[in-house]
Amino acid sequence: MDVIFFLLLIASFVLGIVIVLLLYQRGKDGFDPGIRPLLAPLIPLTLITGLEILSYYLTSRFPGNPLPLLALFFEWGMIAVAFSWNYLACRHYNLNGAGSKERRKILITAALSGFLFITAPALLFFVPRMIRFLNAMVILMLYHAGIKGVLILRKKKRLLPSSRTAVTIAALSLAGYPLIAAGDVLGWRLPFLDGGISFWVQAHPLYVFLVNIPLMVFLIRHPSRPAFPKKASELWDREEILALLSIRERQVFDLLYQGYRYEDMARLLYLSLATIKTHVHHIYRKLGISRREELYQRVQDKSEDPPRKG
Repeated sequence: MDVIFFLLLIASFVLGIVIVLLLYQRGKDGFDPGIRPLLAPLIPLTLITGLEILSYYLTSRFPGNPLPLLALFFEWGMIAVAFSWNYLACRHYNLNGAGSKERRKILITAALSGFLFITAPALLFFVPRMIRFLNAMVILMLYHAGIKGVLILRKKKRLLPSSRTAVTIAALSLAGYPLIAAGDVLGWRLPFLDGGISFWVQAHPLYVFLVNIPLMVFLIRHPSRPAFPKKASELWDREEILALLSIRERQVFDLLYQGYRYEDMARLLYLSLATIKTHVHHIYRKLGISRREELYQRVQDKSEDPPRKG
């Protein structure tokens, strides 16, 4: 069992690093603004897996020696994971126009996570029996993120590809959290697990492996920016675009929707960076939006409208 557990740790760690690097590279395209937020929970999850490998090595090399500092790092890592999942859910709500006041919700979750982060050392070193209650709070935060991620389907039928992946992960999480919560709060002890460390911390490699499956599917199905991306001016009401935007503004509008950075637009259109920013400001003002995320949402809403007859 020890060998199987160790191999699962190694596989989860390697796969996590690969997916983090691929998502970071893919996020540079800017075509899907929801890709970068996917990194938020994956980074602490991968780091925890690395700590698991270090803990496994140290406990096998020095049996019987307690590792209180590593246990604290595990607890801090799980708090970071819980906050990151909530951040991911709120961010995708915002990107898809499914909810309002998401920034305030992120701040509230950050405040709660900060409180747990500060109290974790005191509980772990001075009142170790109380650490279960901290773990229960972390589980509740994870539940909140999972439920919020799934409920986005009730808000919007059309989602960004990265948001559909986030929803799939949320569904997998909700299926696995009951077992994790029961094992952590009830204090399950399995022969190949360390009784001094949270069950959730040690059971998470399998969870990480499951989470990485929809991410791999996303990376395979969306390998890069589409070769011929649809133009926003064709998805929007064309008469409205022709009436509101100049020819140059329409060109900037399409590049903006395709995810290009301002510097790339300037290079492609042979314009200065200041001119590009001026065009973007005019486009936002004329279309009644204030940022790129609203452009994505408005284009999606327009593309869902039935085509006009005649």
